[in-house]
Amino acid sequence: MVIGTGRDRAAFGPETWSFVLDMARGVLDRAWRDPLTDEITPAPPVLSRLGDVAAPTLVIRGRADVPYIQDVSALLVAGIPGAEHLELADTGHLPPLERPEEVDAALLAFLGARLKQHT
Repeated sequence: MVIGTGRDRAAFGPETWSFVLDMARGVLDRAWRDPLTDEITPAPPVLSRLGDVAAPTLVIRGRADVPYIQDVSALLVAGIPGAEHLELADTGHLPPLERPEEVDAALLAFLGARLKQHT
């Protein structure tokens, strides 16, 4: 999932790949070590409430991410009023790790534009 569709681990530099492996180990460790949690299904369902989101929203996704994440990203952009989106080519599930400079620049521009609107 982290690597993304149609790519292999060569898409990551050694430092990033090491971080990804540590992160995956941590997720699996918590899944096996920690007690099971009781998930609560939101009522009403979240998708029916996306139109209530009032916060400025920027959805960033990698074009090589897995299809269901692509679908979720599209739902967020379509459902949240005024949501903007950024798609990064040759990027999987973790755009901030794969493309930190592009993500930082996009966030700074997005937040800077909102700050100008409110000052």
